[in-house]
Amino acid sequence: MPTYVASENYKNRLQRVEPLAVRGDPEASWRQLSDFVNSMERTEIITETENYIHAVHRSKFFGFIDDLMFRLCTGEGIIHARSASRICIFWDFGVNRKRIETIRHQYCSGMT
Repeated sequence: MPTYVASENYKNRLQRVEPLAVRGDPEASWRQLSDFVNSMERTEIITETENYIHAVHRSKFFGFIDDLMFRLCTGEGIIHARSASRICIFWDFGVNRKRIETIRHQYCSGMT
């Protein structure tokens, strides 16, 4: 069972998620994603560049730390995404997939 999901460099289909679509200006879309990730509860951006974001998310009840990573691919019009548990060895109960899909829904619905 997966302990992470990713849009690239995944080991099997259970770990695969679709990348986020860039709509409109890539720089504006990237800023919007950064702002959204920064606004998420218990989430802190650790590293941010013009095409990479690494954030950590702490679970509400146990304080488990998950890593969130995004990579902007301007030429492809996509943003690769990865959400991974640091502690979970066997299965994350779908938490990482749900997180990426929530980000996708909120981020993409906020785009014009």
